[in-house]
Amino acid sequence: MEDILAPATMATDYRPLVERAIACAAASAIAILGPAIARGEPAARLAITGDCPSAAQVREALSAWIVVVDGEQAAWTIEVTRAVDAAELAMRDRGGSIVLSRRIASRDCTAVAAAIAVMVHGQLVELKLLPAPGAAAVEPAVDPPAAPMVAAAAPIAPEAARRETGPELRVRRAAAPAPAPRPSSLALAVSGGLDVAGVAPERAGFGQLDAAFRLRGRWRVRGAIGASAPSTIEAGMDRLDVWRTTARVGAGARLTAGSIWVQPAIGAGIAVWRIDPRDLAGAPPRWRVQPVAEAGVAVGAPLGRRLALRLEALATLFLVTHRYVVDPDGAIARSPRSTVSLAGGLEWSF
Repeated sequence: MEDILAPATMATDYRPLVERAIACAAASAIAILGPAIARGEPAARLAITGDCPSAAQVREALSAWIVVVDGEQAAWTIEVTRAVDAAELAMRDRGGSIVLSRRIASRDCTAVAAAIAVMVHGQLVELKLLPAPGAAAVEPAVDPPAAPMVAAAAPIAPEAARRETGPELRVRRAAAPAPAPRPSSLALAVSGGLDVAGVAPERAGFGQLDAAFRLRGRWRVRGAIGASAPSTIEAGMDRLDVWRTTARVGAGARLTAGSIWVQPAIGAGIAVWRIDPRDLAGAPPRWRVQPVAEAGVAVGAPLGRRLALRLEALATLFLVTHRYVVDPDGAIARSPRSTVSLAGGLEWSF
C-alpha cells in the first residue's frame, strides 16, 4: 500500500499584524487630533453634498477655528446640502442631534463657505467651546452630553451669523449713514429791485430786508419791510414827490431741486405813502395808508455753506387807491392799483 504524504498544516500567528495596524491607527488619530487638543479647538468632520460650496472651500473657511478630520473621531458633523440657489447647513453632535440648522441663499460659493464658518463658529462660542472674539481663552473644550441639546428648535445663531438673505452674501455690517444736516430755522435776506409795472413814469427802485422762519418741513413764514426811492408825479405846473414804505407778512413752501430751491408764497400787509407837494411852499407832507395783498416766487442758489443768491418776482395789489388833489387844479393823479417788482439779493441761513 502506497503511503500518501499530506503536507503538514502550519499555524499562522496574525497578532503582530493586528498590533501593528492598531499602532498605526493610534498614531494617525494622534497626528490628526493632537494639534486640536493642544490648542483646545473642537474637531469636526464634513459631509458635503454638491459642489457649491465644495468640501475644500468649507474646510479652508473652517480651518481658522476648528480642525476638520475624516472618519468618526470628531465630536461634530457639519452637513452641507446644495439646493436650488441655496445651501442648507446642519450641524450635528456626536449623538446625531441637530444643534444648528440654516438655509443660505446665495450663488457665491466662497461667500457661502465663509458664512458657514461664521455660523459654526458662533454656535461653538454659544456652547462655550470657543472664546468669543476679543475675550480671553476658555478652558479646553469637552465633549457635549449625548442627550439632544434642543428639543423643539435649533438654537438661534448670534447676530453676526444672520447674514443669509440677498443674492450676494455680506458678512460684515455696513456702517450707518451719517445723519443729514438739520435745515436752518432762520434766514435773513437783503435785496434791491425795481417796480417794472404799476408806478409811472420813472419805475422807482426799492430796497428791502426780510426774515424767514422755518415752521415744519418745507413751510416757512416770512416778514419783510421795504422802502422805495422817491418818484415824482407831474401834471402841468404841479409836481408831487411820493415815497412808499411797506411792511408785510406771508407764508410759503420751500421746494428743492438739487441745490436750487424755489419758494412760492402769498401774504398781506400795509403800504404807507408820503406825498410832498414840491411847488407849495410851506405845505406839510400828506400821509396815506393802504392795505395790500401780494403773491410772489423766490429762487435761490447756494454761494457757500450758509449763503445763497436770491432772486424774486412779486406782484402787489393795493386794495384801496387814493387821488392826489391840488387846489385849484383838482385831481392830478391817482395812486397805483398794483405793481410788479423784480428783486435780487443775498440770503444768510442760521
